[in-house]
Amino acid sequence: TFMPSTEAIVPMIMAMNGALIRPAKMVLRSMATRNRSMKMREEVDALKVIGLNPIGVLVFPRLVALVIALPCLTIIANFAALGGGILAAWLYSDIPPAAFIDRLRVAIDLSTIFAGLIKAPFMAMIIGTIASVEGMKVGGSAESLGQHVTASVVKSIFVVIILDGLFAMFYAAIEF
Repeated sequence: TFMPSTEAIVPMIMAMNGALIRPAKMVLRSMATRNRSMKMREEVDALKVIGLNPIGVLVFPRLVALVIALPCLTIIANFAALGGGILAAWLYSDIPPAAFIDRLRVAIDLSTIFAGLIKAPFMAMIIGTIASVEGMKVGGSAESLGQHVTASVVKSIFVVIILDGLFAMFYAAIEF
């Protein structure tokens, strides 16, 4: 059996946890507050009055954008994390970049990268749906806005962690 060395563990951890960290950051972005502030300023009611469906106008385009953007951000974040890992391993553990990259090739393969990319759109849908539902619950006060933003972040992170665990079990079951 292959027992990874210390030089291989750092790249493995970075590759596996990257897809879990990025969605949590996405919750804190514009979608988390934009719908809520529109609801607070009664812009959602105005859309209803002129005969437009707020879900179709506000939620659906943002969900589609999130499903497209999160895999792109996953790729960018993977490269940034690997660059940071190379630098940290070199500066703090005296592991030369060439050795890090060699161990990276041994420790992970394309299936590891694709595992994160496959999860990203599902997590985007979960985050977008929870943020939208919470956004539509906002009342007319700043206090309500703060409560629902906090609820959205907490619920999204919780569900993303559960979804990540489900994906891990699924990947193990199909030996991916």
